[in-house]
Amino acid sequence: MLGKKSKDDKKAATLAQLDADDIRLALQDWDASCIDTVIPDQLAMYSGRFAQWEHQLIAGFNLLFTGLGSKLQLLQSFACHLNHMHVLQIHGYLPSVSIRYVVTTLFANLFNQKPPANRSVEEQCMECAHLLHTSPPSVSVCLVIHSIDGISLRGAGTQRALSILAACRFIHVVGSIDHLNAASLWEESDTKRFGWLEHIVHMYAPYTNETLVSTTWGSRGKTGAAPTAVSGIKYILESLTPTDLAVLRALGTQQLKDGGSMVEYKPFVDQCRKAMLVSSVQAMRNAIACLTEHGLVVTNKADQMRVPYGDHTIQHTILGLNPPAEDDGEGEEGEKEDGHEGNAIAESVATE
Repeated sequence: MLGKKSKDDKKAATLAQLDADDIRLALQDWDASCIDTVIPDQLAMYSGRFAQWEHQLIAGFNLLFTGLGSKLQLLQSFACHLNHMHVLQIHGYLPSVSIRYVVTTLFANLFNQKPPANRSVEEQCMECAHLLHTSPPSVSVCLVIHSIDGISLRGAGTQRALSILAACRFIHVVGSIDHLNAASLWEESDTKRFGWLEHIVHMYAPYTNETLVSTTWGSRGKTGAAPTAVSGIKYILESLTPTDLAVLRALGTQQLKDGGSMVEYKPFVDQCRKAMLVSSVQAMRNAIACLTEHGLVVTNKADQMRVPYGDHTIQHTILGLNPPAEDDGEGEEGEKEDGHEGNAIAESVATE
């Protein structure tokens, strides 16, 4: 059970969240006020190496970029330079990014089909590599992964799946890392599959975009899970199946009724089955697993779960309800979520 909240905490739960555009504009104004020619000079210097880096990709290496400052602008410019291959940019610093969405995007754009069902994400990556080897004419694909050590990509399974893609000779990977201990993410087998060629690039650029989605904009819930960005929820909701969306909204409604406390799993399953939201217990498990993967649901060891957001976000973004009165705030954690406009995955498929 959640602790008792003061009146200020209850009122804070009903307040509108900071708009991502306002935060972005404030940071951009700050950057503009600090006139510095170092970043443009560094970008111009490293742009002269694009042809060399491209040849290294063609030679079979995957490129890993380290160094001081954000490398987002540099890798975006390099992605535009790779106009002879398909390019998929993955923003790994976004909490809402999903390896399954990456695989689904590859299958949809390259083969005009869905990934094979009832397969693990690693098996789907193997199938993607196999199709690239056997589909004439074979195309080259470059995955540009901004912050491959990002919070949503750090899992061992995710890194293993990415390394399987990287091992395919028709798939090239360009990644950036920002953490000193990022190399500890990879097991020896993963490192061999990645085949990294490391480049140290000091851009000295501020982490403006990365900061906008940092979990430090808001607090974590008692589960310790990092919630998905508020504006990122909107894009995820559009990609959910009707069943998953119905389960999420039912959980949010029940959580509001319970004053923000954790919802018991078994009674909630029975409730959803009676409402004909799911057809079986297995379907319910699949829905919860999907929502958990997207950061929309958190669970604990006591078979309890909740939506890791404040009342305002649940009511407006997830349920689409009208704003509650200021003095009607329920006892809630009062978490604030980070804002960031744009998809978790920005893709640009170049025509040949």
